[in-house]
Amino acid sequence: MGRWEKEAYEAVHSDFFWLTMDVSMAAKTGFDHLLHFLDTAKLKLKKKYGQRATHLSVLVNSKCDELAAEHLKQLDMPKWGDKPHEFFSGLVGGVGVAAAEFNLRIVQRVKSFPFLMVLLVEAEAHVFCPKRQAIAKRIVESPLRELDIATAKIRVLFILELVEAAETGELDLDCWNAIEEFKDECPTDMTLIESGNSVISRMGRPTTSTDHSSALVSRQRRTCRRTVARKR
Repeated sequence: MGRWEKEAYEAVHSDFFWLTMDVSMAAKTGFDHLLHFLDTAKLKLKKKYGQRATHLSVLVNSKCDELAAEHLKQLDMPKWGDKPHEFFSGLVGGVGVAAAEFNLRIVQRVKSFPFLMVLLVEAEAHVFCPKRQAIAKRIVESPLRELDIATAKIRVLFILELVEAAETGELDLDCWNAIEEFKDECPTDMTLIESGNSVISRMGRPTTSTDHSSALVSRQRRTCRRTVARKR
C-alpha cells in the first residue's frame, strides 16, 4: 500500500473525518436546496406555484427566505445527538460562514432591484396588490442614480404609470406587459447552471435571454469539439 492509499485509508477510518463531513454537509444545505429548486422542471414549478410562476418570481416571493432559514435549522443542537464539543465548534463556525455567504451572494441579490420588479406583476394588472404598491413607491421615490440600469429604464419609460401604481396598487397594462416579459426572460432556471458560481453570475445578467444563452453555450461546445477533432 502506497503512502496516498495508506493516508486515505486512515482518514476514512477516523472519527474526525466523518465529523468534518457532517459539518460540511450541514454548511452547504442552503446551496444544495437552491440548486435542487433551480433544477425543478418548469411544468412542475407552474403546477405548484401557478401558471405565471418562474424560478425568479418564486425566489423573490418566498423561496429565498426559506432557503436562508435552512442554515439556522442546522444549528438545532439536539438533532445532532451526543457529538464531541469539537464538532459543535466546527458546526457553528462552518454554518455561520455558509449562512453569511448565502446571504451575500443570493439573498441580497434577490432582494434588490432589478429582481424586486417581479413583484409589480405578481397580481393581474388591474387588481389591487399591496406588494406592487410598495415596490412602485420605492422605485418612484428612489433617486434615479441609485437604481440599477434596468429599473431606471422602466422608471423613465413608465414614470406616470408607476406613480399611479404607488397610489392605487394597480398597474397600467403596457407597463405590466413590459415587466412580465422581463420576468420571463430572466435566466434563473437550471439549464445553464454548471456550478454554484454560475448561479450568481447569471442572476447578475437579467437582460440575457435563456434562448440566447443556450445558443452561446451550444456554439462554445461545437467549437470545443472541432478543436479536439483537429488535434486528433
